[in-house]
Amino acid sequence: MYKIAIVDDDKSASEKLKKMIAEFGDSYGTELSADEFPDGQSLLDSEFVAYDIIFLDIGMEGKNGLEVAKELRARDYKSLLIFCTNLEQYAINGYEVDAMGYLIKPVGEYAFNKNMKKACELLKTDLDRKALIKTVHGNVVVPLKNIVYIEVQEHNLFFHVIIEGKDEVIRSRGSMQGVVKCLNS
Repeated sequence: MYKIAIVDDDKSASEKLKKMIAEFGDSYGTELSADEFPDGQSLLDSEFVAYDIIFLDIGMEGKNGLEVAKELRARDYKSLLIFCTNLEQYAINGYEVDAMGYLIKPVGEYAFNKNMKKACELLKTDLDRKALIKTVHGNVVVPLKNIVYIEVQEHNLFFHVIIEGKDEVIRSRGSMQGVVKCLNS
């Protein structure tokens, strides 16, 4: 399931996007859930790390969409950002925050579906990534989606994973900084 945030101070535009998301999920057999936020600050105050895709209006009161996007990137959050606004002149600014797409209001079905297909493909690719964990008994390859959490104790890394439906712990040597560097590459 992919979690989506819609950040827009125009309630009707937000509701239209939510409806399009539901229709896309039904049409393409993709499980999606969408939450709405009336402004950028309410997204930043939420558990925003839970969202895979964020639709951001640029022209909002308070923090605008570009400011919110810059703050998300400054916090090293890697969600897919899609700007959704009637301010075409700001499209180029999307490159500053590595936005995946840009939709002009009123959002058309063709452009929306094209962006959603691209986003789902990118997310699927990310879910298919694997981690190579080096242990004293040899190497173990684990899909990233199967890693529940990682803890470190005195240069020992403990990967808590689910393998074939069972919880397992794989021990390795290294630092959390090294793990983060490998997973982000």
